[in-house]
Amino acid sequence: MRRGLRRGLAQVLVAALVWGPGAAAQAGQVRPAVVAGSWYPGDAEELARYIDTQLEAAPQGEPQGRVRALIAPHAGYMFSGPTAAAAFRLVRGHVARRVIVLGPAHRGGFKGLSIAAVQAYESPLGRIPLDREAIARLRQSPLVGSYAPAHAKEHSIEMQLPFLQRALKPGWTLVPILVGEMDADDYARAGALLRPLAHADTLVVVSGDLTHYGPRYHYLPFSQDARIRERLARLDKGMLRFITDHDPEGLTRYQKQTGITACAFGPVMVLLGLMPPQAKVRLVKYTTSGALTHNYRN
Repeated sequence: MRRGLRRGLAQVLVAALVWGPGAAAQAGQVRPAVVAGSWYPGDAEELARYIDTQLEAAPQGEPQGRVRALIAPHAGYMFSGPTAAAAFRLVRGHVARRVIVLGPAHRGGFKGLSIAAVQAYESPLGRIPLDREAIARLRQSPLVGSYAPAHAKEHSIEMQLPFLQRALKPGWTLVPILVGEMDADDYARAGALLRPLAHADTLVVVSGDLTHYGPRYHYLPFSQDARIRERLARLDKGMLRFITDHDPEGLTRYQKQTGITACAFGPVMVLLGLMPPQAKVRLVKYTTSGALTHNYRN
């Protein structure tokens, strides 16, 4: 497996959230796996074995209540795999009707939300059918389109799928959504749009990393010295505080003040508009690629 660091693992997080009670696709169209064999194993048996091993090694703590949403990283598995496994371990063996995956559009090019005009997504572990009824309902909103160039090489949704395929019981359908350029009102509208779909039998997955630090990412808010690790953690956990406080306005101010290069920002803002005030948020695991490679330059 080649090292998928170009898009990188800057900071990654896992959070578990718990709370109580356009374009038409053509038949047969499938969105293929585009980073299999580079960012994660392309062989089905090797991939299944890797994910099962990571899930087995992940912490076994049980949340108080049913997990309704996860925030999980999407860098190459050699960087993000154990952290992602800590999230998906919480839903291992669960039954879901649908999974909504919200991923950032790293290449951008559109405003609002984009859903690929396909009938299924594919990973080395097999095809995942889309929830056509739910997607048709979403497409009635002017906020939702289908911008094909953004989906062609995007990894943010794809990286979550093998973990979902191994963790959940079979039988669920997928609502894969890329989050493009949006303002505060758009994020709130997107959350309200998705809320009717987020039943108790629906799992919401936010795919996103936190700070992308270093020359490669054109983000150097502090010196490259012995305190990088400490400063990165403080920067990231400032963002996490607004998530746990259910404070999208505060998170927006924080992003503007710090310039934090967290690709999770957009999908998290949609999630904050979606989840109810009584949702309980818990940080499960926090990791940096620097801690794994012992190199904090990027």
